[in-house]
Amino acid sequence: MVKINAFEGARRIAKLFALIGVATYAIYLTSQAFGDPRITVAYEIRLPAVPPVRVDGACRGQYEEVTVYGVSIPKNRTVNVDLCFLKREFSEGRYLVPYKVDDTTKKVWGNERNSTEVSEYMARTKASFAVPKQDHEWIEKLYEARRWLTFKEEVSNSTVALGGWLLFLWLFSWATGWIVRGFLGIPRGQDRRPADDKSP
Repeated sequence: MVKINAFEGARRIAKLFALIGVATYAIYLTSQAFGDPRITVAYEIRLPAVPPVRVDGACRGQYEEVTVYGVSIPKNRTVNVDLCFLKREFSEGRYLVPYKVDDTTKKVWGNERNSTEVSEYMARTKASFAVPKQDHEWIEKLYEARRWLTFKEEVSNSTVALGGWLLFLWLFSWATGWIVRGFLGIPRGQDRRPADDKSP
């Protein structure tokens, strides 16, 4: 009669789960190495009809912000853009978003963000925004730098996760074997009691 070695079966199952973890780790890192990182850049909108100005980092001062997702750039890439509509001081010390400029008198109209005029102006600007051509090379360099930085972070985090998974499997397997052997009276490091190996 064939004797079933439950301990050997459990060890093989643990090895299978460990292999699955390593394979998942490798596949995930491969996808990260060839995937595009998430990039967000910021532009200041100072006045209507004035070209947006690129900001290195976050916008400063008083502004109202909207985000344009998935703006196309060369090489079939996309970037998220934070549009910062800078506020200007108007009468009575109020800071408002400029939404109209008279071409002749240069008079500027402004209002609160939730006003109809400003809401429509911000929506039009958002819908028509395109990354200026002179910034394409800068964003490309940002892409490559962010890709490498993101990949290093993913390698670090994923390695810790994989190590934790393998450690958990080892501890779980060891603890389970120790408990079961104790109940069945099997010596440590063996799969059967000595009496079970004797021929009838």
